[in-house]
Amino acid sequence: MVIDVPAKINLFLIYKGLRDDGYAEIVTGIQAIDIFDRLIFESSDKDLEFICSLQELNNEKNLVYRAAFLFKNRFGFKKGVRIVLEKRIPVEAGLGGGSADAAFTLLGLAQFFDYTDLSRNELIELGSLLGSDIPFFFTSGQAIARGRGEKVEEVVFPANYSICIVKPPFGIPTSWAYELLKKSLTPRSQSINLIQLSTETFLNELEKLGNDFEYVIFQHYPIYYDLKKVLKKYGADIVRLTGSGSGIYGLFRDDKSALTAVENMKNEGYEVYLAHPLVLNKT
Repeated sequence: MVIDVPAKINLFLIYKGLRDDGYAEIVTGIQAIDIFDRLIFESSDKDLEFICSLQELNNEKNLVYRAAFLFKNRFGFKKGVRIVLEKRIPVEAGLGGGSADAAFTLLGLAQFFDYTDLSRNELIELGSLLGSDIPFFFTSGQAIARGRGEKVEEVVFPANYSICIVKPPFGIPTSWAYELLKKSLTPRSQSINLIQLSTETFLNELEKLGNDFEYVIFQHYPIYYDLKKVLKKYGADIVRLTGSGSGIYGLFRDDKSALTAVENMKNEGYEVYLAHPLVLNKT
């Protein structure tokens, strides 16, 4: 059984303050995109096998293995399973690859073992034990998330634009970025009006919202100021860090402009991806 696992971008991210439990309170718009990891589920003589194509992630700390282990302890396996992760989503890039892999591991195991009586809420609850971003990947791919990111409200955003994503030659650990955010930034409030808008109005409203990580991350990595200028030069309407980085993207109104940006930036030596918004089938 083969499942393609989508990445995501954060359309905006607002820091609301420090919670009593020490976590950052945020509100963020999340959009699934068509860059994919791949999960392969096969029968195995062993109870649980895990293989990852990226050697540094080929271990039991991987969220795929951890999700499968939780599933096994909670619901049991009807037979042995080998899970192969073909890693394509860039790591530590703010694209949610690890969280997506965990969510789709749970969904895939329920399907592989034919657990038709398992509810999506049970799987979401299990996934939430591993990370705040995981519940998003049980939605249709468009949502506003609050709290630590685990309180997810499905919405409908315009989705007829193209995305040029640039991955700098470094990753940014999420935990480090959040500590920096909490120490350095004053919380803010912002009204959010992104629902039932035309693409043009959507992009105009989105421009106002921003990503609060940029205030702290750009100071540590000045390359972002240059990347922002380059993406704007090629015609991006909005340039924004996704999550806590390290990925930064430009939103373009048409595929031709985005593709031109991708090709030109690749020629300049950047690691670049062309992507599009994705609406997922929840059934």
